Amino acid sequence: MSKPHSILIYADSGDTKTTQTYFLAKYIYEKYGLKGRIIGSNASDSAPFEQSGLIEKGVVDFFDISNRETALGDVRKLSEGYWPRDATQGKGGPKVEKGYFKKDDNCLTTVAQWKDIGFYIIEGITGISSLLLNHIRSQEEGVGFKHSYKYEEEGYVIGGLQEGHYGLVQQELYKVIVQGFACLPVKFIIWTALTGKGEDKKKNSVYGPQGAGSANTYIIPSWFMDCWHLGNEKIVGKNAKGEEVEAEIKVGWFTRHPDKDTGIEYPAKIRAMPEILPEVYKAFPKGYVRLGYKVGLDGFYKEMDKIVEGYHKEQEKGEIEK
Repeated sequence: MSKPHSILIYADSGDTKTTQTYFLAKYIYEKYGLKGRIIGSNASDSAPFEQSGLIEKGVVDFFDISNRETALGDVRKLSEGYWPRDATQGKGGPKVEKGYFKKDDNCLTTVAQWKDIGFYIIEGITGISSLLLNHIRSQEEGVGFKHSYKYEEEGYVIGGLQEGHYGLVQQELYKVIVQGFACLPVKFIIWTALTGKGEDKKKNSVYGPQGAGSANTYIIPSWFMDCWHLGNEKIVGKNAKGEEVEAEIKVGWFTRHPDKDTGIEYPAKIRAMPEILPEVYKAFPKGYVRLGYKVGLDGFYKEMDKIVEGYHKEQEKGEIEK
């Protein structure tokens, strides 16, 4: 099986990242009839999936890792295809307690189970980065590096991290994203992140997905096939009286575009055959997808399906005519 189609969606808080993952989950389920898994670093990440009944119906399985004691181990296990169990694994398998999650065969996804799973949604890079950094901060020995400071009061301890700690988490992110989740036998891997500000190798300011610190902000988009930046765009239209009015709409960018105030560009991209790109830009001439309450990024991928199907039909027609 080929590697999953990896998608990154980044935006400021409140700019519908979770909503877009919900739209994409529905799209994948409706198109392929496959279920999915959601890994949340925040309890609210499951809200639209719970409200819509997708969790109750078993379409998606949600695992909240925000309050786990073994954060590093949990993220690694998840990226290798392990999943928590709360019932017997297979016929005659051993009974495990609710929420059981260990690196053993009880939690390893079987070949039969993979056949029903089409996607993973991980919310998200920023949350997992914070989770791992806080996990390291709480360790007494500082995970190979001394804390930059330590303060204790009435049995409670807080500590500051050094640059080396951030480097460790950045390396771990690459490992679990590129060498872990991106190798699982599913059709889609969808990540989210908050927007962050960092520097490129030439020390120029850049925007992009926020990870651990700012050193890899500019590099994270290269780990994914598609990188979406969500934001607002002003358009001019006409009201009922025929007068021109300005309105602000929510959009998802798939092309690089500058910030209106600073001029610094936000990275965004899609991976597609060059032969179909003219049709893509014909369908979305401004380089973005308009996001609404009923249709979001799923609208783009549905249109892409039509474009690809049309391209292959034209190719077959050409072969027949030859």
